[in-house]
Amino acid sequence: MKKLKYLLASAMICVMASCVPLDELADLKIVLTDKLESYPITGFRLSHRQADMLVGDSLYFTTATTPDSAEVTYKWILSDPETQVVRMIGRRLYARERGEVKVYVKAFPIGQSEGDIHPDSIMQDSCLVNVVEYAEVSSREFPYE
Repeated sequence: MKKLKYLLASAMICVMASCVPLDELADLKIVLTDKLESYPITGFRLSHRQADMLVGDSLYFTTATTPDSAEVTYKWILSDPETQVVRMIGRRLYARERGEVKVYVKAFPIGQSEGDIHPDSIMQDSCLVNVVEYAEVSSREFPYE
């Protein structure tokens, strides 16, 4: 969406260039650039900090950013990319086998990547996930089953 706005603004500038003096066109570019800037992220939170799952379960993560109007891109990372314990598809985590893994998520202003931002400015949160098999759950934890 942001790229589309930029392309439309560029097209307007090109069309108007033939009938607007260059000094006025420079002022117009500044106004359009100011409108295209995104809001900086001042806070970020993942919906879960710790989760216990049974093999076969799935968990959907939500995120909250401050301010709410910030346009954000997320990068999801597992502590062990080669793990067979879980599988991450989008924001949903699927428990596949017994084990433990940590899920990290980084938030960036839309249109930027990790390399474009100072490391101290990257918002990050994580969730520790413990996956157990159904047979490991004691009847004391679930007395009514």
